[in-house]
Amino acid sequence: MFTGVSFEQAIDYWKKGGEVIVLDRHSQNATGGYDNFPFEELFRNVELLADVPAVENPEFKKAVADMTQSDQEQEEHSEEKSSTPPGGAGGE
Repeated sequence: MFTGVSFEQAIDYWKKGGEVIVLDRHSQNATGGYDNFPFEELFRNVELLADVPAVENPEFKKAVADMTQSDQEQEEHSEEKSSTPPGGAGGE
């Protein structure tokens, strides 16, 4: 006998090897009954994604630090080249 259960209960029951049928109340067949299908079919063409805490990658963090440090050094070197030497361009 089938009876209505929560989604969590259905998953638990299915994990333990029980048969779970999905009844689609938004889809009726030609005879006026509701379409239904096995629980396994519910997730056949979907991918489940979960929001998980980020894990820091020290190698990535170091690479970013190296890149930003390199950019700062290039900017400083560029500023040194473009600055006017003491005494001005007009000469004395």
